[in-house]
Order: sequence, then structure tokens, then C-alpha cells
Amino acid sequence: MIKITKTNDGSYTLYSSHHDELYHSKHGARTESEYVFIKNGLKKCHHYKEISILELGFGTGLNSLLTYLESKHQTILYTSIEAYPLPNTTHNQYLETLPKKEQNSYQSIIKAPWNKHHDISTNFTLHKQKSLFQTMKLTTTYDLVYADAFSPRKQPECWTTDIYKKIYNHMNPNAILITYCSQGLFKRMLSKLGLTVQTLPGPPGKREMTLATKR
Repeated sequence: MIKITKTNDGSYTLYSSHHDELYHSKHGARTESEYVFIKNGLKKCHHYKEISILELGFGTGLNSLLTYLESKHQTILYTSIEAYPLPNTTHNQYLETLPKKEQNSYQSIIKAPWNKHHDISTNFTLHKQKSLFQTMKLTTTYDLVYADAFSPRKQPECWTTDIYKKIYNHMNPNAILITYCSQGLFKRMLSKLGLTVQTLPGPPGKREMTLATKR
């Protein structure tokens, strides 16, 4: 069962009874996504005129939307992997919680076909891939990776060495991997793969998060 839940910053997230976990922090869904993936991810890549992004976990589509809204001065190819897309009814309910000025953009992202490249605008191409992380097809290389699956405690199969080795092999030199996850085991795995790992202050309600760079 999926239920819409209001978070502390006034924005909304979803609760998954299957995983017994929220899609975003209860301290603020939008605040978390903006802080982790936009401020500490996309904005660290502001010098790229063209940027290729890989997202692990499309979920509500909030990260896609926020990235699109920030894409005015960059050309972005945005690939998002999701094994179990939410039903349209849930997306439509979530749509109603967003600011009116963002709803058309969100609809364009949600209505984009799966497993095809689709131009949301002249400078933002979305490729939603319906796939398990274990079997995802990575056909290009990436400058930025958003790791946003459910937590390793709830979904350990999405945080394995095999998955992240595949991602590492498709990261460009100086590419960044950013995630809310700060688990020690995960950070050690990234380090063993060859990434330079940094622990950053986390979003509200979370002490730490992780940034890893391919040198």
C-alpha cells in the first residue's frame, strides 16, 4: 500500500507499507531532495554545458522535476531506473500536492514513455528505464549519479558491489555520485571500487550523507 504523507517542511512524500519506509525524509521531502541532489549534486556540476545524469530510483519523480527546473543553463540527459513504477493514480494524487506553477512540468515527466528517450524540453531529455538495478542497461557514461533507492536496511539488494561496480564503470572521470546514505559499509565499498569518498553534513534530521568522486 502507498499513502501520501505530509512532511515537516509542508511538502509531501509517499509511505510504502511494503518497505515500511517513506520515500523521503519526514523532516522535509523537498528540502531533502533539494539539499542532497541539487545543492550537493547538480550545482557542483554547474560548469558542464552538457551533463548526463543517472538516477537510481525514479520514485515520485521529485528529483527529476527539481533537476528539470534547474536545467535552464545546461543540456541534460537524465536516465532514471525504476523497477516498480507507481500507478498513475498515485502520481496524480502527488501532482495535486505540488505548487501550481510546477504541475505542468511534472505531468510531462510522468507522462513520458518508459524505455524511450523523450524530450521534455529542448535541453532536457528524459529516459525512464523500467528495470531492476541488477539488470539495468547503461548505454552511455555519466557525469552525475543520484543514488536514491530505499535505504540499505530496507532494500539491501539495491546497494551491492556488483551494482555499483557497473555504475563505476559507466562514470566519466571526475563524475560525482551523491546519496543521502551514509552507511559505513556502503562508503567502504565505494572506496574499494576506486571512488574518493567524502562524508558531508546531511539534510535536516540526518547527521551525514555521502559524496563520491571518480578521479
